[in-house]
Amino acid sequence: MMLWNEVFSTLQLRTVVADGRFKQIPPELNPTRTSQLYTIIVDFNAGHTFPLLYAFLPDGREETYYNMFRTQIEPLGGVAATGADHCNFLTDFELPAINSIRAIMDVNYHACLFHYMQCILRNRDSHQLRRECSKTAAVAVLQKATSTASACDAVPRYF
Repeated sequence: MMLWNEVFSTLQLRTVVADGRFKQIPPELNPTRTSQLYTIIVDFNAGHTFPLLYAFLPDGREETYYNMFRTQIEPLGGVAATGADHCNFLTDFELPAINSIRAIMDVNYHACLFHYMQCILRNRDSHQLRRECSKTAAVAVLQKATSTASACDAVPRYF
């Protein structure tokens, strides 16, 4: 473990991208549909990237994220490797994950624009405003941009 700590402390992490996937878990392993495959990918030194962690999480509670980051990332030099001012951490808008990241690591936190736009449109739809908003030019442009945007298109802007 000491070797890994030293390796990750000297990598000069620039960007950490983390996201959970719920639909990829087979239904027989995820009857409540709360389990997720959580991945963390890091960008270090001169633009080299690699997957740092694949974790099967039973739920999306803050305590679960906190325990995962504390037990899996911190021993790899997490705090030392990500504590520098130059490290950016990018996720979607899952508040439990955001709170856990901020509690454990001193990083520059960023959220993904694609996921932000999805949240806005879901909120609009939950208030039955889709039809009304489609009459407003600015909202219609946002809706079209979101429907054609790809999550992968948003990520390179942060690297």
